[in-house]
Amino acid sequence: MARVTPYAYVASGSPVHALGAGPKLASLFVFSFIALSGGAAGLSASAAFVFLGAAFARLRPMRLLAGSSALVWTTLAVVALRALDVSAFARSGGDLARIIDREGLGEGLLFSGGVLVAFAAGSLLFATTTMTELRGAVARGQRAVTEPLARLLRAPGFPALRRAARTIENFDLSLVIALTLGFMPRVFDAWEAAADARKARCGSTGVFGTAAMIPLVAERLMDLAAETATALEARGYDYQVKK
Repeated sequence: MARVTPYAYVASGSPVHALGAGPKLASLFVFSFIALSGGAAGLSASAAFVFLGAAFARLRPMRLLAGSSALVWTTLAVVALRALDVSAFARSGGDLARIIDREGLGEGLLFSGGVLVAFAAGSLLFATTTMTELRGAVARGQRAVTEPLARLLRAPGFPALRRAARTIENFDLSLVIALTLGFMPRVFDAWEAAADARKARCGSTGVFGTAAMIPLVAERLMDLAAETATALEARGYDYQVKK
């Protein structure tokens, strides 16, 4: 069975694919916020919305959690830290049942569930939206804010405000956001490439094998960032901050 690449685009003619990138991007932020801060009710509603979206997008629900194993272990560690009242260990006489902080356990589980729902929502967004669509949506949102603001700053006629208006108009925030969002799938691609290379060379598995992959993946991501910067320079985009 072929391995599923996390956060990869899946071509389809589903209703979710046909939906505009703007509403999908806004839904990602809204339902991630609700999942992380809305308690059990917010978490349940957000999870139901995300997995219902997966059904309409013709994606298996578990596909949305592909690549989340490291995140799962991290959140489980958070749950353990929140649930264990270490200070009560001495007073309990070693009774594990008495050092469990039930309130902390509940909060930790809600946090872990919220993080996984936010991860799944991001996976749904990238599986149904191309980077071109995402950048177009961000660019339209940017213009809706910056164009009225630039007109407002030019109205008084002050030179400093006019320079600020030109700066606002020339700053391509949509490109910055699109590059940031687009880098997330590349992180998973770099990680999978390193995992395949380790497997081909019969490298160690488990915690030590994973730890050995981290510097290799970090180096590859820095190379990708440098390649992106070079491509921007070749297209005449000045991404450096001028003093």
